[in-house]
Amino acid sequence: MTEFKPRVQSKISWGWLVVAAATFMTFGFYGASGSFGVFLKPIEETLNLTRASTSSAMSIFMAFTGITGIISGRLTDKYGPRIVIVIGVLIGSLGYLLMNWTNSLWQMYLFFGVMTGASMGTCFAPVIATVSKWFTHKRVLAVGITTAGMSLGQMALPVFSAHFIASNGWRLTYIVMAVLLLITAIPAVIYFGKKPPQDNYTDSSRQDRKNSAGMGGKISRVSRQWSAGEAVKTVPFWMFIIVGFVTATGFYILLVHIVAYAIGTGIAAVDAALILTFFNIGSIGAQFLVWYMVRKLSSRITLVMVLGLQALILFLLIGTTSFYWLIILGLVFGMGFGGSNTIRLSMISEIFGTRSAGAIIGLVSVAWSVGGVVGPILAGYIFDVSQSYNTAFLIGGLLLVVGAVAGFFLKSPDSRSDFN
Repeated sequence: MTEFKPRVQSKISWGWLVVAAATFMTFGFYGASGSFGVFLKPIEETLNLTRASTSSAMSIFMAFTGITGIISGRLTDKYGPRIVIVIGVLIGSLGYLLMNWTNSLWQMYLFFGVMTGASMGTCFAPVIATVSKWFTHKRVLAVGITTAGMSLGQMALPVFSAHFIASNGWRLTYIVMAVLLLITAIPAVIYFGKKPPQDNYTDSSRQDRKNSAGMGGKISRVSRQWSAGEAVKTVPFWMFIIVGFVTATGFYILLVHIVAYAIGTGIAAVDAALILTFFNIGSIGAQFLVWYMVRKLSSRITLVMVLGLQALILFLLIGTTSFYWLIILGLVFGMGFGGSNTIRLSMISEIFGTRSAGAIIGLVSVAWSVGGVVGPILAGYIFDVSQSYNTAFLIGGLLLVVGAVAGFFLKSPDSRSDFN
């Protein structure tokens, strides 16, 4: 007995080290890519481009994130996350570095869209799958902390980038992004090498059953470990696809265009970047709030609520020109997004198990990438045609309403919910 306790404690401690490394990595990766909205107008003016063509770089970015996400998820399940992350971070850092010499649209599409987009695909699925495999009854909290790194990066780096661009230009700023990507990936390469022990799953599952019994069974349990091929034949998998698509569409409409929208109302660029800061403050706070809500309600009901909140905020953005209202709406939208993203990701392992988590998350991330493709292009095209983002906000809100409806169907698969 004296040997058992230290061993369990060591495993638990290592799991949280994995979370810390994952959080640091998502800070760098998502902070760098999330700063694109700050680069949008300077690049557009320097290269003499349209808003739609410039913002399409983010759409290409998301497309390649989805493509490589499928591959990296399967490779993570088979070979582990470290080699996948090393390859990805080298490609991404090179892409940001080459942005310094970009002088044409095709170069921006290649360096930012293809290279850094492919790099992001090697971050998302391996990181979320690895964290999910280390936890069961605290999975929502662990994934929430990890995704908080995304929000921290998208809170800090756009403001930093805005100030750095003002002093040094956008080209030099992208060199800083390249260095940042390398540094923030180092802890993950170190700590992701240890495999999560199977008996941790067993011990956690026992605790889960105890917690579930004391809470009226509100936390759902995995009755089997699903393969990726089996998962795609179920209704919940396709509900994840819908929820991922609409969440990404609404998110990237806001992320890529809200700064330009605010500048168009007469707000200074540095002040406009603060909207993204408050957006991510809300997202960080939501990670811990939704963990409490899931324990009191359920993952499914909480997800529906926060998706509805995001839809409401996009509707309220229509016609809003006040800087302070934009700050408040950005903050609340961030709370909804942070909550929905955390729950959505943790529910994948909650419903399908962890055996093929990397592959399933990689497949589901395709929908996220498609939404990331559609959102920036759609909003950019609408702006070029109408010189207004109001229609884009309306469409984004309506899509999130559809996502909230789809969220009701995210239940553990059974014989009645399978397609065959």
